[in-house]
Amino acid sequence: MENKKERPIWKHLFKLKKSAPVLYKFLFIYIIAEIFVICILPFILDKTIYLSFYLSSQAKEKTHLFFKNQNSMIPDEVVGWKNRPMTTKKSWIIDENGSRATHKFSFDKQKSIRVMFLGSSMINGGTRISNHETISAYLEDDMIETINFGTMMYSLDQVLLSYRTNLYKYNEDILVVGIDIEANEGLINHYIPFRFPQEENVPYIKPRFEICSGNLRLIEVSPKKMLENIPNNNFLIKFLSENDSFYYKFDTFCYFGMLPVSGSIRNGSLKLIRLEKYFVDNSSGDALLLAIINEIKFEAEKNGSRVIFLMNTDKTIILRSGIYRFLKDLYNHQFEMLLEKGLNVIDIRSVFLHSHVNYEILFDADQSHYSASGNKIIADKLKVDILKASKLK
Repeated sequence: MENKKERPIWKHLFKLKKSAPVLYKFLFIYIIAEIFVICILPFILDKTIYLSFYLSSQAKEKTHLFFKNQNSMIPDEVVGWKNRPMTTKKSWIIDENGSRATHKFSFDKQKSIRVMFLGSSMINGGTRISNHETISAYLEDDMIETINFGTMMYSLDQVLLSYRTNLYKYNEDILVVGIDIEANEGLINHYIPFRFPQEENVPYIKPRFEICSGNLRLIEVSPKKMLENIPNNNFLIKFLSENDSFYYKFDTFCYFGMLPVSGSIRNGSLKLIRLEKYFVDNSSGDALLLAIINEIKFEAEKNGSRVIFLMNTDKTIILRSGIYRFLKDLYNHQFEMLLEKGLNVIDIRSVFLHSHVNYEILFDADQSHYSASGNKIIADKLKVDILKASKLK
């Protein structure tokens, strides 16, 4: 006897109409709503309305407070934002220079070696540890004095701009620069919420560079012009659509982010896109990263300083568990690339592994920032390299 052919899905739906009329009506209305939201609504609603939904209420509030100088960061027309001087928030203390210091700083050198730290919160220690538990604090001794200008969410392009335009005047002997995980992604991003949709504390905008005819070209931003009236700013959205490589996250939100089913499909697709970097060559991203790192080195050496780069890590990169053990080791790829270019780079992953200290002790509760113990181990390794570099000067 021949098997009965499988009924088309639409016939099952008609059957559902008779057996469960309420559910049928709900599904019918929901499908119509999904089609309307995906195919029609984006051509009716202004993008600023979508941006209002995309940003959390805290991100919008933080942006408005940003221009009232009521956040721990203040607007800066050159780099996007910087630490607000004379700010105290629990264990987070910023001095009059905008640095996270353990003592009053003098422009006149008090010790033999002055070390300046630049980078993100991985360098300044984050908000969970005290100023005395940072890498820079542990590094200080009778010979070494430090000043730490690490700033939340900074990328290397901001490090370059801040040093080139202002921080060079501190006349350090050694410049320590943190290179964050996936550092090249920060270099193709302007608006932080497009790269990190969940980021609520630093929902700001930054400049970036691009390579044109073999040279770095700066794409400037104006925080006040672009963010002050957030989310009601079509100029901002147009600018980001043309210049921010993470604009696609917002663009797909406009079509697929408003309702649960299409939203789930979008989230799954974004996760797959995240895996692309393990399989696709990113020579253009590597070239931009190297160009900016070399420019930082050039500016520092022009100022009579030597540069040491810290390759930051996190718990996931150290463990390389699950699917990640079978994927390309992007951390090692970046480290080897920098070594081949003759740069002085400290591989913090290797430093931690060789310390034989339990990784749970090395990281803070957020599993990303270093704990006080982790910072102490990094400082001990860094001190060896600094003394060696000082002898070579």
